Amino acid sequence: MSFLKNIFSKNNVDVKLAEAAELYKSKDYAKAIEVYNGLLSEDENELSALYGRGLSFFYSLDHVSARTDFEKLLKFKADIPAYVYYFLSRISFNSKDFEAAQKYAEDFIKNDGENPESYFLLAEIQSVLKKHKETIELCEKVVKLKADKAEAYILGAKSRIELEDYNKALIDLNTAAEVSPNIAEVYSKRALVQIKMGKFKAAQKDADKALEIDTNSAEAYYFSGLIKWKERDAELAIESFDKALRLNPKYFEVYLKRFEVKMKSDDPDGALEDINEAIKIRPRSVSNYLKRGKLKSGLFDYDGALEDFKKVIKLDRKNVEAFFLSGDILNKLNKFKFAEQCFSKVIDIDPKNEKAFLQRGILKLKKKEVHSAIEDLCEVIKLNEENHDGYYYRAKAKEKLADTQAALADYTKALTNAEYVNAYIGRGKLKFNSEDYHSAVNDFSKALKLKPLDPSVLYMRGLANLKETNDADAVDDFTLAIKNKANFAEAFFQRGNACFSLRQYQNAINDWKEAEKQQPKFKAKTEKLIAKAEKHL
Repeated sequence: MSFLKNIFSKNNVDVKLAEAAELYKSKDYAKAIEVYNGLLSEDENELSALYGRGLSFFYSLDHVSARTDFEKLLKFKADIPAYVYYFLSRISFNSKDFEAAQKYAEDFIKNDGENPESYFLLAEIQSVLKKHKETIELCEKVVKLKADKAEAYILGAKSRIELEDYNKALIDLNTAAEVSPNIAEVYSKRALVQIKMGKFKAAQKDADKALEIDTNSAEAYYFSGLIKWKERDAELAIESFDKALRLNPKYFEVYLKRFEVKMKSDDPDGALEDINEAIKIRPRSVSNYLKRGKLKSGLFDYDGALEDFKKVIKLDRKNVEAFFLSGDILNKLNKFKFAEQCFSKVIDIDPKNEKAFLQRGILKLKKKEVHSAIEDLCEVIKLNEENHDGYYYRAKAKEKLADTQAALADYTKALTNAEYVNAYIGRGKLKFNSEDYHSAVNDFSKALKLKPLDPSVLYMRGLANLKETNDADAVDDFTLAIKNKANFAEAFFQRGNACFSLRQYQNAINDWKEAEKQQPKFKAKTEKLIAKAEKHL
């Protein structure tokens, strides 16, 4: 390095200093430190020895001792080389003291503003701090001073990728490939850009080139796996991810992506293993606990899911999703009090969360707190006039209050979503109970177009047809209901009634006997009906 030559060629550099310098240059840092120690024991303010020892400590990775020497040099501002700030910045950067690293890097620039390394160091710090625009500006200064510094093009491209400026990122990486064609990272990062741009063949070519240069490039295997997954080849994607993780067992992003692939490939156990590993690497990542909690919930491990959501809330006291998902699970477990508390917490954090109002309203309806349920459901509709569930459940609540007309109006509003099958069923039942059997048949028929062969809907339509004296249609409905639900005593009983109306007396008797067989409670009714039918035989 030129700065070393300047330091070690001063007129006052004695034989020992020159000896230490040679040991340093030959990377025998331990012996160099011994010589510098001797010099400094005689004169603790010998700047050349202090600087040389700081360098030796730095490159022998004893950064604590290096920092001590470099900080002592700062007392002699007028006489120290600018690189003292560089090394102090590097030491601070490595210890993740980015504030100090930035200050020392800026001091380096003040003392050596034409040195590309000063701007590159500051660019690295800005990159870690996710200040991508500043990173790009600094990298542009670097390449103006040193046009062949490939690392600056790569670093700038990384920030452009984060800003989704893929065209300029590609230009930077193309330039990096021209000035330094044998850096694997150039091609792996260019593969990523090509993936983002949907150019998968070009991306695979770059990933292969990266692996040709460096067979141990975990990043290249990762991006190759991304390409395979984009092409919907889960098996090859996982194979590439496996190779990346063998090379780098702490590759967080690979675990997350392999988790996603396994989830979509119906391998929840494998997915659980991957998200567990991701959490080990980043134990304070809220999103990972959410993902694992959702997965556990899907596997019916509700206790495990709730534990994960609790961890989310511990890390983020205002995490709406964790409270909402906890409420959903507690509702399924019939722990209504705690479920309501969770939904209420969501509403406290986000007073316009219509989903939380809806779920709390449904929960209150289950608890028969009808008036309070209606208040929540009204709030849902106030927040979103197109929330069909809000109208549907408010209709059910109004039914509980025997407010038939208001309930009918809400069912009808819910049916602005023409595929809301439950709303047709709900309105059909309400019309049936209001003795509007013709309209009930129409609603049940619309429900069956959306949910064919549903035995309960067929049964209800059969009842409505029976009330309308559409006896043959009623028989057809009850027959289909029985076909789709073998032990359906009520359907057998009502089909018996329809057959009797059609004068199919033996069929009626057979159905009533089957109803009685399935549910003995029908015996009181069927004995009289069978006796009546037998008189016609």
